[in-house]
Order: sequence, then structure tokens, then C-alpha cells
Amino acid sequence: GIILLRRRKFNMKMSPLDFLFLAMETVENPAHVASLGIYEIPEGYPGNFVRDLRDRLLAQSEVSPPFNLRVKPQGILPGWYEWEADANLDLKFHVRHSALPKPGSMDDLLELVARLHARMMDRARPLWECYLIEGLKGNRFAVYIKMHHSTIDGAGGMEMIENGLSMTPN
Repeated sequence: GIILLRRRKFNMKMSPLDFLFLAMETVENPAHVASLGIYEIPEGYPGNFVRDLRDRLLAQSEVSPPFNLRVKPQGILPGWYEWEADANLDLKFHVRHSALPKPGSMDDLLELVARLHARMMDRARPLWECYLIEGLKGNRFAVYIKMHHSTIDGAGGMEMIENGLSMTPN
């Protein structure tokens, strides 16, 4: 499922370092990290693998921190933040299905990912986005995941990706 890792136990009070990642962010210098993975569609898969994967991800009934947390302005210190659970979490906003123009080249994929990566994330929502991108030449698809640096670090991101991959079709 989507929620594979808790990088750390999330305290609803934001750490000073995570606060700095939010406070220093600008449109010219977004503070998110990302991963782009390219995968082969299982040989002989009946149907649309990427759409079916999206549907399985959207069927998640339990979403854990940090994927269900959004930034909540805190009034004690001006500009200070804390986390709150998003009671109206909309997974369709966070898990998106895209397609490259056929035949999808690596240049097409990188152009799309560059546009997606350049945009800041909506702070009224949990700070992550996942794009399932079909149409890559050679029976392949890509998964681009973007998360704000206040919610995950590089080691935590790598652990999340490793926990979500399997060498077996099941």
C-alpha cells in the first residue's frame, strides 16, 4: 500500500529543523525531495497495469503519518507550525495517473517530471504527491513521488521505496 514506512514517530509539534524547511521555502526554491523509478509492466498482464495499481492505492482505508498530516498554523509564535491529521484527506489528489504521448521517450518523461518537480505543494493538504506515469517505451511505466523535506529525509525515503518493492509478481 501507500503507507509503508514511518520514518519516525510523528509528534504533532513540528521539530525546529522541519519548521526551517517550511519557513525557508520559496517558489524559486521549493523544499521537497523526490524519487523517480522506472518499472516494467509484468509480461502478459491483462488490462491496464498502471490504472489497476492506482485503483489499489486509492482503495487504502488507513493512511498513517506523515501521509495523513498537513501543516497547521500555530498561534503561539508567529509563523510557527504544527502537524494535524487531515480529516478530509483525498487520496485522488495525492495519487495521480498520467500518460506520456506515444511512444513515450525518456526525454518526454524527464520533461514531465521537471514540470511536476518545479511546483510547490499545497500546504492545505498533506505534503506529498505520487504520479503513476504510463506509456514509456518498452512496456515500462514510471513512478514519481514528491514529498516535502519537512516530512521525510533521504534515508527515510530510500527505506520507504525499498519496503515498497518486491522481486515477485505477487
